[in-house]
Amino acid sequence: MELNEKSYRLTTEQLSISSNAIKSTLDLIFNQGCTIPFIARYRKDSTNGLDEIEIAKIKKHYEDIDFYFFD
Repeated sequence: MELNEKSYRLTTEQLSISSNAIKSTLDLIFNQGCTIPFIARYRKDSTNGLDEIEIAKIKKHYEDIDFYFFD
């Protein structure tokens, strides 16, 4: 799945998390099919140490923006 650039940009602007961590997280979830617990435990280096709550927040925020504004 290709990430919607507008949804990605809005997500990075509205969350106080680095854009690299957000992009890596979204890639792991949507392109690589990783689960949130897997990412939090085994991909900390890719997400700058985000925990499950932060990863879930990124996923939900991105999906909400993409669904409500760009679907």
